[in-house]
Amino acid sequence: MATILSIIFVYFDVLLIIGYLAQRQGRKTAEDYFLANRSIGSLVMTVSVFSTLFSAFTFIALPGLVYKTGFGFIPGLAISNFLFPVVIFLVGYKIWLAGKKFGFITPTELFKHRFNSPGVELVVFVVMVLLVMPYISIQPMGGGYVLGAITQGAIPYAAAAGIITLVMIVYSVMGGFRGIAWIDTFQGIIMLLVSIATLVAVASLVGGFGPGTERLVKELPAHLTPAGPIGLWTWPLYFSWIVFIFFNFMFQPQIFARYYSGRSPRTLAWTLAMWPLMAGFMLLPPAVAALYGRLLVPDLASADQIIPILWTKFLPAWFAGFGAAAVLSALMSTAAGQLMVLSSMWTRDIYVGYLDRKASQARQVWVGRIAIVVLAVFGYAIALHPPALMGLLAGAAFSGIAILAPAGFAVFYWRRATAPAVIISIVGGEIPVFFTYFGVIPKPTWGTFDASIPGLIIAAVLLVVVSYLTAPPPKDVVDAYMAPDMDIFKAIRKPSA
Repeated sequence: MATILSIIFVYFDVLLIIGYLAQRQGRKTAEDYFLANRSIGSLVMTVSVFSTLFSAFTFIALPGLVYKTGFGFIPGLAISNFLFPVVIFLVGYKIWLAGKKFGFITPTELFKHRFNSPGVELVVFVVMVLLVMPYISIQPMGGGYVLGAITQGAIPYAAAAGIITLVMIVYSVMGGFRGIAWIDTFQGIIMLLVSIATLVAVASLVGGFGPGTERLVKELPAHLTPAGPIGLWTWPLYFSWIVFIFFNFMFQPQIFARYYSGRSPRTLAWTLAMWPLMAGFMLLPPAVAALYGRLLVPDLASADQIIPILWTKFLPAWFAGFGAAAVLSALMSTAAGQLMVLSSMWTRDIYVGYLDRKASQARQVWVGRIAIVVLAVFGYAIALHPPALMGLLAGAAFSGIAILAPAGFAVFYWRRATAPAVIISIVGGEIPVFFTYFGVIPKPTWGTFDASIPGLIIAAVLLVVVSYLTAPPPKDVVDAYMAPDMDIFKAIRKPSA
């Protein structure tokens, strides 16, 4: 136990040191604090993007899903991740160009400017905050449970969640976005190494990859079929996952900040090129290890605990310690990125937008720091006493973010889109998502499709219909987004400064 605890606390110390080093390079400007002065390079961009996206899904939810429902889910996940470079190409480059051209720091500033509407800004703000805040609470919750399990109760749930929250607050407040991006990179490397090492170690426990796979074919044949042992993975559900993961990745608020922060469009090109490879090495090993794990622990009641159980029951203590560090990396990289982007939105969209339009750069930085503390403490308080509503919001969050996609595409690719249409599109598209997850609309209404599919269709139709029923947007604003300096190919070919 001492080994596990030592590794965990050394890991926390490293995070704080990186945050301190980032602080020493910081400037007292909003652009530097919230976006690292748009100076993030290719390596940090690439690793930090996948570490902030994958969260506890990597070591908890994904292995648990495969353990319970089989390997049939993986091809759909692979297709989604191979499509992510398309997201970067179609949207990421454009967001970088717009951010550089107009000085945007928050996602909502882009929507407000393009549609010339504070109303659009408010709607996007409410949707993003409402759907992201549950995740900020869920991350310390997950960390508290996992640390409690791995340390066999040596770190109680409340203390574990509190330590995670405190460490995140300190390095985020100190280092700003630069510190978070550097720490994300460190955490992403840990996640990647532990992911691969876990598969190799667990495979050795079942006799190696060859004999282990033969045992899977013989003992768990249903887990290797497309539908899985309980017949969950029908083609509508596959399609739903591919579509809403594709659109969700596109408009996650913390990914917006990554788009803005790149040193140049060519920085994003590395992320585009490396994503399928990085995602494969990150996600496939825990999924396969979970199947091998079912051979070792066949009747696990809590399927999402399979990887932590393999670490603690079958592998050395030092491995479990690094496994705990990997889970913490997955949790904290997501939560810290979300804290930073929400703090920038509260600062720029609410404080500067409505309370102090002449706020100095230094004051904006301090307001951002205060927002991080308040949001993190609020998230911890919810983690201690999570209401039933939180679980429903978390369930709707992944699908709900995807509903922003039609409006997001219209920013860059459709001149005729109007502010009233965007507002109605987002609200109308979110209705089937929220009503379904909250039980107002029965899930069987959509067959086995996720509620995001009808939501996206409704959002797209409303956007087009209402746009043609309302006055066109100002030509000068739209022209700025369709100008030659917003051309993707020219941006990629232009040498880096």
